[in-house]
Amino acid sequence: MNKRLIDIFEEVEGFHWWFAGRRKILAGVLKKEKNNEGTLKILDVGCGTGNTIKFLQKYGEVWGIDNLPEAVTICRKAGHTKVLPADATKLPFRNKVFDAVAFLDVLEHVEKDSKAIKEARRVLKPGGVVVITVPAIPWIWSKHDSLQGHVRRYRSRHLRQLLQEEGLQVETLKHFNVFLFGPIAAVRILSRLPAFSRLGEYDSRINFDIAKTGPINSILTGVFGLEIWLSRWINFPVGVSLLAVGRKK
Repeated sequence: MNKRLIDIFEEVEGFHWWFAGRRKILAGVLKKEKNNEGTLKILDVGCGTGNTIKFLQKYGEVWGIDNLPEAVTICRKAGHTKVLPADATKLPFRNKVFDAVAFLDVLEHVEKDSKAIKEARRVLKPGGVVVITVPAIPWIWSKHDSLQGHVRRYRSRHLRQLLQEEGLQVETLKHFNVFLFGPIAAVRILSRLPAFSRLGEYDSRINFDIAKTGPINSILTGVFGLEIWLSRWINFPVGVSLLAVGRKK
């Protein structure tokens, strides 16, 4: 991920409909863990601007790592002192110290994703969880992915296999951002044509700037929220992203 994208995230992450929905999904996972264990010790891998760290602090003590120096600087300026410069495949922590390790749209940036999961399992306490969100459906790959530094988009079976091979029990594996899958997929595919290539850029108006229009952002937040509510009972077969929760036995 580059410095330009970090700057954009710092500007929009607090209110953008997609980040708000992802926080709601994350809350649903961690509330269950907190009920069982009390205060959690959480590691946010690829913590970026620190906005998620701020959100996670309601569930316990939060540490963060990022391999981009600019991101670490932003986090520390925001008062997040437990943020370290490090790589996801070589975590600077001893064994069995965290209750939860989060890879929130990070794993798709890591060339050796299995090594990152192995490291997460190492630093987890027995019974702890790895929480993962990643982009799904490889056939909607576009310039949007390339510019954000993605190495891959995931199929659900690939993600399940990745967790199981590293000794994690898969408790949750489901698609999200389902209701908006159609228009998003259409835009991504259309952006492959030279005349519409601008649609695939991460800083295009249709991607981030549209969230600065309050009414539109509110509508999209509501649509995403309805989907998250329905996902308690429905396992949707397709979506822009995947959520996985794997537990260390």
